[in-house]
Amino acid sequence: MGNIVKKITAILLIMIISFMCNPKITMADDDIVVTPCASDYILLTSVNAEAGAKGKIEISTEIKGTKTLKKVGLEYVKIQKYENGRWNTVKTLSSDMYKYNSATFHSIHTYGGEVGEEYRALVKFYAGDDKGSDTKIVFSNSVTAKK
Repeated sequence: MGNIVKKITAILLIMIISFMCNPKITMADDDIVVTPCASDYILLTSVNAEAGAKGKIEISTEIKGTKTLKKVGLEYVKIQKYENGRWNTVKTLSSDMYKYNSATFHSIHTYGGEVGEEYRALVKFYAGDDKGSDTKIVFSNSVTAKK
């Protein structure tokens, strides 16, 4: 009886530990987003949306690398609007949004939304050097455009 309890306990511990380090999977538009447990390149990411006057939506982003990297920044920012029960991309920003030989990158993007509509941002961060790279997709909070 004691061996069975020990085996069950060991199996449960292994399952708990493996679930803790399992990547998080979500949907971004029609893309599948997998968030890894750790990164050799990305230390911290942040995306925040704020509603300003006259329908303006302001998206602020930040990425901190684990060290000074050859290239750090954003692959793209997708502005999404909540319509008919789902998030749809209404604008994609993807011009050169990188900093070179740096450990950090900050940016602010403004979108002219429709008053009363709900928006958020989907941001794909990038950090890399000659040895490799990593990306991470992060959603902002949602905000309603104001008058």
